[in-house]
Amino acid sequence: MGKRGRHKDRLYIKASEYSDGLGGKKVASSEGPRFLKLPFNHCALSFVEMGKPTFTDDGWCYEKENILKHIDKFGTHPHTGNPLSITQLYDLKLQKGESGNYECPITQKEFNDSSHVVANRKSGFAYSHDAVKEMIIKANSWIDLVDGTPLTRDDLITLQDPAHIKNAAEKVTPKVSKQKKEKKEKRKRPEPEPIQKQPMWTSHPDGVPDHGGLTCSAAPSGQSKRKSDVLDKVLEASQQQNLSAELKLVTTLGPLTLELYCKNAPRTVYNFVKLSNSSYYNSTIFHRVIKGFMVQGGDPSGTGSGGRSFFGRDFPDEIIGNKLRHTRGAISMANSGANSNGSQFFIVFGKASHLDGKHTVFGRVVSGDETLTKIENVATTSDERPTTDIIITSLTVTKDPFANLEQSFDPEAVAKREAEAAALKKAGSEIRPWFSAPQPVLDKAGDTEVGKYLKAPSATKTTTTNSTPITKKPKTWNFSSW
Repeated sequence: MGKRGRHKDRLYIKASEYSDGLGGKKVASSEGPRFLKLPFNHCALSFVEMGKPTFTDDGWCYEKENILKHIDKFGTHPHTGNPLSITQLYDLKLQKGESGNYECPITQKEFNDSSHVVANRKSGFAYSHDAVKEMIIKANSWIDLVDGTPLTRDDLITLQDPAHIKNAAEKVTPKVSKQKKEKKEKRKRPEPEPIQKQPMWTSHPDGVPDHGGLTCSAAPSGQSKRKSDVLDKVLEASQQQNLSAELKLVTTLGPLTLELYCKNAPRTVYNFVKLSNSSYYNSTIFHRVIKGFMVQGGDPSGTGSGGRSFFGRDFPDEIIGNKLRHTRGAISMANSGANSNGSQFFIVFGKASHLDGKHTVFGRVVSGDETLTKIENVATTSDERPTTDIIITSLTVTKDPFANLEQSFDPEAVAKREAEAAALKKAGSEIRPWFSAPQPVLDKAGDTEVGKYLKAPSATKTTTTNSTPITKKPKTWNFSSW
């Protein structure tokens, strides 16, 4: 055998053996020229370290000045050829450690060529993939690890992945046919109809009376501030005590029993219960029905662009920490974007996981599946409106979890209860109730030594009519028979 066992019984060596292990010239591979990986903190245009780093949705990092000049001149992505605007650029915030190298602000591990780096496009902070995986994805806590900004899975952008190296020297313009674009748009799943915002009128447009000044203004008065504090305490207590509300929704196609969960969305449940107590939803219609997806209602105007919350303004989403999902029977809030909830809601006919993280789920239908099926099978027009109106004849609250809490936290109610207790205590000192401790009864002489409750016998009273004293005969002992 020859050297290193390569020659075997041959008297010569092959060219591949010579180039592979014996120092010969290597032939260029068919995959193209080899390239060196560019560090993530270097600009993909100038190949030098960035001073003001920015990144795009697909994870490419550029020096801000360089990419702005490129967009101003060409208006396209340097490496994909797709249209690119300034609004699609995000500032990258990198933290340096004591050694002067970039590191993860959570794990304090330095970034190197083998690090898996992920950035949040909303806050701009860069983290190691391990920190994001353990503290955000697995913990289901969708907030930024530094400033607490709410985020979604789409906001996490991979800047560097050792398993998938990007070639910064390669510039490819993808060619997507028109037919593929049309097919992709057809595959888009439907979503609840967005609500067109209305102006903030001083009086409610739908005839709902003022709700006691629970709304906030630019300069809140002392009374509204106190009521706002009471509301915050009520919502916090309902969430901590894991309370739930029960309602009965009666439609022209049958009844539905709803159960709402304060633990997952206390403010949303409070809004829905208070609107139901004020008969806000009575005689309204379900204006939109999509078979296999959902039914939408809660707009007094019936157009899909009206409705207002109990607070008199839009209130924020309650998605972070909410473990409820869009499955059949789930009740969720319709909105016109993030943090724009009012009075409109929808009930899901089937699984709609693409809505998770976009709409607040706050309850579910616990009985009335036959009615839900009837609503789903209603004939609709081309714009998804039922041909026959589905009217909500009544929406009644059968279990209100907030009634007792409001009484316990309301300062006026607390002061009233304290005044009643003080008055009762004062009256009790003069008039004793029947179950109180009885008072001692005095005899005619005023003696209380014998007993507290019974009169002592008089000392002058004789027990017998005979004045002769009775004397006992002493007992004698006879021992003669011993």
